[in-house]
Amino acid sequence: MSMSSRRVRFYEILSDDGQRLQPVDLERHFFDVVASLPDNATEHWQNEYGLRVRGRVYRAPEGAGARARNDLIVLDRVHREPNFNYVQGGTYSEHRFPDPDTEFAEPKFLAFFERNLVATFTSGLRMTAVEACLNTWRAARSLAPIQFVPVVDTDRLTHMAKADSVGKLWLQLPADVARRIYDQRGTTLGRFLRSRAQREGRVGVELQIDISDRDASDELRDELAFLMEDDVFSEIVDQEDTQVVATYYTEDSKAPHSHNFLGQALAITVQVEVPEPELGPQLWSASEALVEAFNRRRDRLVQVVPEAG
Repeated sequence: MSMSSRRVRFYEILSDDGQRLQPVDLERHFFDVVASLPDNATEHWQNEYGLRVRGRVYRAPEGAGARARNDLIVLDRVHREPNFNYVQGGTYSEHRFPDPDTEFAEPKFLAFFERNLVATFTSGLRMTAVEACLNTWRAARSLAPIQFVPVVDTDRLTHMAKADSVGKLWLQLPADVARRIYDQRGTTLGRFLRSRAQREGRVGVELQIDISDRDASDELRDELAFLMEDDVFSEIVDQEDTQVVATYYTEDSKAPHSHNFLGQALAITVQVEVPEPELGPQLWSASEALVEAFNRRRDRLVQVVPEAG
């Protein structure tokens, strides 16, 4: 069986209004919902554009194979138009419809992990379609809608971990945001920003110190660490024209590094090798690959996605 390289992306399950959730009961909220769908339905879900999706559950057998497996939600896209080059019949015989012309696109495999994280291959259904059909089925069971949001990594934690000493900090914030986040902060910078943030518009400050002054450097690093805390960072990351730029030194380099800590956010992805026949990944191989992808990125994921408070 040939191997193919597959890209895996990670998502977090959030409430419909974007709030982080307590650990989700996967059986009640996802597996029971999909497992209860009628086997003989022509389509389980169809949108206004004619997209048809069927849902099924894959249960990973205990002790099977040398690699770890997870249960999966599998969403099959169905299309009956001959100009779509999709796989016909074959591995999806358990969902074969009375219509012999039924065709299936590659399924969307969803594997669920701790902290409400979901891993899936980037191919297959768009996540907006995944959300729509799952929420339609969930509504029938009186469950609130959810959304899948890509887990993004701004690299702020990586750079913070490297910064042994900070020589320069440039901060620019909307005045109302500065008032909120520095309201109770008793540092020199906190008092200064409160005194300058009574007006509307923006408030900014640039601090530069002699790098040999270790106490001053530690103070700048503490201010930067404060700005990178999850609740503070979430207040400032999406604000227009906000800047948090620091010049820092690492333990193993004498050259300074300058980094915009509100720089481009990238979705966390990973490449994995998947044994794959012509008709696409089998359920067991998709399960193993998604578990492997999560395990390879777990340390980074739990840094970026904190536990719900």
